[in-house]
Amino acid sequence: MLVVSAGALAPNAGAALPLRIAELPGVEALPQAPPLAPPQPPLVESPRLRGTIFGKERVAVGIAADGTPRTVTVLQRLLVRSLGDFSFFVPAPVVSVVAGPGSESQPGLRPNQIVWQGFAPRRKTLAALAELRPADSVPALPVRVRVSGAPERPGPFEIGITLENATRTKAVGFAADAVRADVAKALDALRAAARINRPIEGRAVRIRGESKRVTMEVWARLAVRGSIGFPAGAVRGVTASRFSRGLGGEMLRVTVRGVALRAAAPTLRLVVQPVVRGAIPPESAHTLEAAVLGYLRYARTRQFESFLANPDPRGPSVTTYVYETAAAERGNPSTERGASDDSGLPTALVVGGLALLGVGLVVLWAHL
Repeated sequence: MLVVSAGALAPNAGAALPLRIAELPGVEALPQAPPLAPPQPPLVESPRLRGTIFGKERVAVGIAADGTPRTVTVLQRLLVRSLGDFSFFVPAPVVSVVAGPGSESQPGLRPNQIVWQGFAPRRKTLAALAELRPADSVPALPVRVRVSGAPERPGPFEIGITLENATRTKAVGFAADAVRADVAKALDALRAAARINRPIEGRAVRIRGESKRVTMEVWARLAVRGSIGFPAGAVRGVTASRFSRGLGGEMLRVTVRGVALRAAAPTLRLVVQPVVRGAIPPESAHTLEAAVLGYLRYARTRQFESFLANPDPRGPSVTTYVYETAAAERGNPSTERGASDDSGLPTALVVGGLALLGVGLVVLWAHL
């Protein structure tokens, strides 16, 4: 937190405490990753870029039967809105990289870098499909998964799927007697930035007297959709084979029950998306505490919207994480199918579950 003396701003220095300017905390108060930032080789040439880059990523995580990540592959699509030559790189613990579908250029590879060079005729799509080193990328994933209870013999079974929000961290904020009008403007700036997924314009508030350092629990709110399948004819009567939940700072456990006709290795698939609106305090929140925590949560959420860095620091990015049981853990993929027809939840219920997420966000802020 940056605090600057501003006694001259006090309307009556003899009768009132002097006003000071305090900067609301942001990404600088949080762990550095994501985006991933492995050690970089010496700079060959300065990056060249005019205009804006919009980023979109899909992070595919291959998991073992118990939920342990084994592989991490990223498809990063960059829409360059620029006219002229460009040259830049994306830091990444990359093992190999090829052009992704629809790419209008070929990516290059240097140690810990995906390299792009070329000419942009006002609009150009760059797509890279990169295999990453798990040791350097798994720690930055947003969810930790644990799976237990796969049926090993005929009879009733109960599979437990535990999801832990790995974005959770501690950060230092502050408490103080802040000017109400400044707090209101700070909250308005936060909401405006969230609407367009951009950095917040203006982070300063005036405070009276001293401030106090406060340690806060910070996380990115996540939307999770999941499904679990079994080999054809291996199970019956499965419950909760599909689920849709919001994941905040709490642990989430999903239980799948059924009857196994033989030993069966389940296939788990999770789609995880950061929820920017989960960082925004409700309209009824107007305190400095809500602003400080909101700024930190917004910054944390934006970190996970860029698993790989957007070369344009101010450019918007969105990222979807897909966890799926790796092929080696499934047995014969040609026999895989969803659970029996009577076990799946109707699609409408899954979509409805996502709608309930918005309601849960207000409850989240009730536990500040």
